Amino acid sequence: MDRGGFNAAIEELIRQSRKLFRVDCEFKASAEINLVDHSSAEHLYRIIQEGINNAVKHGQSTKVLVNIIELNKFIRVQIIDNGIGFVGNWRSHNGLGVRIMEFRAQLIGARIDFINGKDSGAIVTCLIPKNAGFL
Repeated sequence: MDRGGFNAAIEELIRQSRKLFRVDCEFKASAEINLVDHSSAEHLYRIIQEGINNAVKHGQSTKVLVNIIELNKFIRVQIIDNGIGFVGNWRSHNGLGVRIMEFRAQLIGARIDFINGKDSGAIVTCLIPKNAGFL
């Protein structure tokens, strides 16, 4: 992240995910995300990485979109997939990945939500206050 910035790091993660999982993985960003706090950027990167991993391994997704939108006081990160979504109550599952994502979000003062998509798949939304180390 230090060399090319946060967006470049996510673009590389997307390229690696395409190769590793053989899925259609895409990244969109409304603005360049500038990191002030390296630790917060690392946690957000890992949340995105785990979201992609979960979408493919558990959600059986063939398409994953990572969408970052800069809002007035927040940065909204969404990981949207076309897989099977969350079966039943996702909180009742004993998976460590979601719990780690929640923990990382808490560490950077963010809110994270997990919902099923309208037609299929899952949507992970992480809402990060700009004062959490991002501009």
